[in-house]
Amino acid sequence: IDFSQTVRGSEAGKSVIAQINQQHATYQKDIQTVTAELEKSRQELARQQTLLDPKVFNDRRRKFQEKARRLQLNVQKVKKQLDASFATGMREIEIVLAEIINEVAKEKGINIVMNAGRVKGTILFVDSQLVISREALERLNKKLPTMDLKLPTKKETLSGAPNSAKNTQPATAAPAR
Repeated sequence: IDFSQTVRGSEAGKSVIAQINQQHATYQKDIQTVTAELEKSRQELARQQTLLDPKVFNDRRRKFQEKARRLQLNVQKVKKQLDASFATGMREIEIVLAEIINEVAKEKGINIVMNAGRVKGTILFVDSQLVISREALERLNKKLPTMDLKLPTKKETLSGAPNSAKNTQPATAAPAR
């Protein structure tokens, strides 16, 4: 299954995308209105620069810059909110789709479902009988119950003397018992 494409192509996914796009367009109009007002203020401020006392001009310039900074922060805040709403909506759809994948796989006797989309090979569903971790662990513990390491002696490490060749060999497995 192409998981991402299925989520986005679903009616719910299309609804989330449409709602976000509609809200974005509304905010974009508001931003354009405020930006136009800011541009008018900037032009007026530039026109008054030679007419105003430098202190008064600097005060007005600071106020203008603060207003522009607030607009920028508000735009970033709105973008974060829209991104979070989009992610939340899509995540909820993904949860429901995952449940559906499990149901369909069980109904059809499918043991494993993999993502065929952008992240190919990601396993989305696996029959618990295919997971062999417990059996592999039991066999590993039986075949290799301990691991004896060749560690440097306290004398070798504290004296600053280089380790002898026999102690720099890789660890070997303990003989099977």
